Amino acid sequence: MTQLTSPPYLSTTTIASATTSSGTFVYNMDQVYAASLQLNCTFASSDTSTITLKISNDNVNFVAFATSKTLSVSGTSTIGLLELGGPIDYAYLQVSWTAPGSGHALTITGILNAVPAYVRTLN
Repeated sequence: MTQLTSPPYLSTTTIASATTSSGTFVYNMDQVYAASLQLNCTFASSDTSTITLKISNDNVNFVAFATSKTLSVSGTSTIGLLELGGPIDYAYLQVSWTAPGSGHALTITGILNAVPAYVRTLN
């Protein structure tokens, strides 16, 4: 018996573009078995912000992970890699950020490395 899985896929998304306010972005994780999320954050000038990941099954009510997943962003550039593990048992992943401390423009790019939930067994 052999198991075949689809290869991981990379999805690069601009989560926030030169924003000076707080906000959220939601990934649909419904067909993802395991994943990690790399966040590339840059400020127009040195500043600070905090990025937090939360989960939901209804895309309305989001709650924190059992072990908090946050990234402190400071200076002009920060890169963080957050392991989401597997199997993923929630439908939505929310990325939220606080307004930059001094109001400088923040840009966040997310690179999601995901293994699809599809698994096929051959005899």
